[in-house]
Order: sequence, then C-alpha cells, then structure tokens
Amino acid sequence: MKKLLSLIIALCMLAACSMPAFAAKGITYRTETKKISDTTNTVSSIKATLTVPNYIGSVKATLDTSEGSGDFDVAVVYVPNSKWDGDCYYSGVTANIKNGKNTIYPAYEDVVMWNEYYNYGFLPMNGGIYILDSTSLQMNFLSGPGLYTALASFYYSPQSYGADSAEALAAKYGYSSPEEMASARPDMLSMSAIGFPFILILDDDMIDTFLDTGKLDSLSKYEWPGLEDLLLEHRYDPSAVAAEQGFANFTNRKKYFKGVFLDVGFDAASWYDTYAETTYKLGLMQGMDGRFNAGGNLTIAQAITMACRVHNIYSGGNGDFIQSPDLWYKVYINYAIENGIITRYDFNAHRDSSVYDRTCTRAEMAYIFAGALPDNALEVKNVITHIPDVSISTPYRNQIFTLYQAGVLEGSDSAHNFRPSSYITRGEAAAIIARMAVPSMRKRFTIE
Repeated sequence: MKKLLSLIIALCMLAACSMPAFAAKGITYRTETKKISDTTNTVSSIKATLTVPNYIGSVKATLDTSEGSGDFDVAVVYVPNSKWDGDCYYSGVTANIKNGKNTIYPAYEDVVMWNEYYNYGFLPMNGGIYILDSTSLQMNFLSGPGLYTALASFYYSPQSYGADSAEALAAKYGYSSPEEMASARPDMLSMSAIGFPFILILDDDMIDTFLDTGKLDSLSKYEWPGLEDLLLEHRYDPSAVAAEQGFANFTNRKKYFKGVFLDVGFDAASWYDTYAETTYKLGLMQGMDGRFNAGGNLTIAQAITMACRVHNIYSGGNGDFIQSPDLWYKVYINYAIENGIITRYDFNAHRDSSVYDRTCTRAEMAYIFAGALPDNALEVKNVITHIPDVSISTPYRNQIFTLYQAGVLEGSDSAHNFRPSSYITRGEAAAIIARMAVPSMRKRFTIE
C-alpha cells in the first residue's frame, strides 16, 4: 500500500503543486455516466478512457492526509442506498485501455479509502480492490460511502520479455521484486497509473448527514466547500415530476442497427422486432450471447430487473445498476423492495430466495411491471370490465386489469385472453415494457 500511496501523492502534488436540514424522504439527485479521458498516466503510447457511473460533478478540496497535503479536484458520485450491496459498490470506476507496443502486466491491488478523524486528518485503510489487465480496469469500492483514491498503479515494459507478470520478469532477471527492477532498469520495467486522485462516493444517509450538520459523519472535521451547492443543484423530488415529464426521461441511450441481435431483422420481420429495438435503445433490455432470444422464457429476477430500470429512469435516474459478482440480481431485488415494486414476502422469497431464478408467469409479470410506474402514469385508455380467462380468484387480478385498462396488455389472442399461469417470453416482455415506457405504443381495444 505504501508504494501506491507514495505514487498517489507524487502524482497529485505534481498536478496540483450554518446549513439547513432537509427531509430525505423522496429526494434523489440527478447523475450521469461520465466518460473521461485519463490524464494521470503520462506514457504517450498508453491511453485510457475512464467510465464513472452515477457521477454528479467535482469539487475542489484541500486535503490533509497522512501522506501529505494538497489541492485536488475530487470527483463526486451519488449511489442511492438501494444500489449498494451491503457496503459494496462494484465497478464504481472502469476503464478501457488502448496500448501500443508496451507490455502491461496485470495488477490486483487494494483500493485506498481515507477516513477522517478529527485533527488527525485523513488516514488510509484498505477500502476495496482493483483489477487491471492490458485492456481494462475494474475498481470495486467495498467499505461503504466515503473518500477513496481511484488510482490503479501498474507495471509495464516497452516490449515483450516473455514474462506474464512483473514479478516473473523481475525474477527472470535476478531481481527480488518489480520495485527493485524498476529502480535499476527503468528501460525494461516502469510504473504508471490511471484513474483519479480522489473520488467521493455518497449515499443517501451520508448526504442527509452532510446537509444537516455540514460534515460527512460524526468524526469529520473537513467541511467540503462547494459540495452543498453541487448537491442542491442536482437535488430533486421525483414525486413532484408530472407523468409527462417522467416519460420524457426515456430517451435513446444506445444506438440500434441491424446486427445488434443476430436473430432480429435479417429475414422476414417478426412481430417483436420493433419492441426489441425500442427496449434496447432505451436501455431496458439487452441481448443474450448476441441474440434477442424472443422465444426464451423470462425469470422472476429478469422481470424485476426490467421493472427497476423503468422505475429508475422514470424517476429521473439513468437506469444503471452495478451488479454484484456473486449474485447479479441482488441489487435489483433490493431496489425493488425499497421502492415498493415488490415486497420481500412476494413469491415466498423470504423462505426461499432461489425463487427469483424460477421462470416467471404472465400473472407474476403483470404484478411486477404494474409496480414500476405510479398510478397517474398508467392512465385508463380502455374500459375493461372483464377478461375472459381472468377470474376473481386469479392471482394479481388487480394488476392485470390495471395494465389492460392502460393499454399495456391486450391479451394473447383475438378474444384478449391473458393466460395468467403461462410463462412469459422475452418477446412478450419486450412488447409490454416498451408500452410501459412509451405511452404512444399502448393499445386501444374493447372486449366483447
């Protein structure tokens, strides 16, 4: 860690040489996924593009750390409570690396977190892990909200010497460590870094504490000038956004072209082509191994994932969620429960959490999707008094009727039967979720 800390301070010093209380309920902050050309690395033949999801902006800070002091531009990120996996925020910074003829050796190292203790300043601790190879970087923050260093150091050689790691290269030429070899033979092995000197990752609780007390936590002394203005500039109440404004948040986030999905749009047009295109462009659905797989069944977890994206974008978010490497859908379940899309008792998940891997029925899908939008975003378009195969005892009957009346559902045949106990396919789900997000795609009909 000392090696990394020394590099941090050297790089950063070279580059740099009473508040109102707010009620947190219903409040959130507008963010973006920021792509930034890395400026920390000085090796001209190595270029990196950094991606920072949930980015708010940056503040200028004078930080007094145990490794030195200086003025820094600190990137500020807002991760809502519901998007954390415990204390873990995965892939908080990633990078695409373009390399010339250099050999970049893989790195798997600690991420430094800085805890402030009164007059002692900011003290370092292990706060996460970064994984770097010749083409990419993934940085995972594993100690909750706070101040981190988002720099990833790595060794590189100007050419290949037949070693798959810096340690192997050093041993091959008789050195005890890469550090020793880099000092003795910088023409063969050198060190650089990519990323940010500092990144401040905030959750809802830390923001509430800061806006209420002027400090990030009870042990802090630093007042973070400019942070309050930045937060208030991006602060808003989703409940105050009208339905029309909410739908305006659904904008094209990805470019769609023939070939995005190998099974869509090449031969005769299929009924689901338009829905596949719409949901892909809006960032609501993705492919599976290069295919849309319209006939494949949807799991409960996948249905909840789609509902979370709809809810998050409608509410002013960007629809991006950082998935846990051990259980990819955990972040979506947490978000769905916290935002009232489902409860933890639904599908008996409190007894058996593996139920989320089960194939989703059409009735379960209706229940999940209906919870993704507020009532005023599902205005009545059709007067529906009965559905042929939906009775008083049909599970989730109310949600099914809500989506029929809104024109989101229209049934599976000319009689508008719903088939509530049948499984929902990806093609059918695409049609439904597209109509959720784009009211003009909703259907008008009557049932005799």
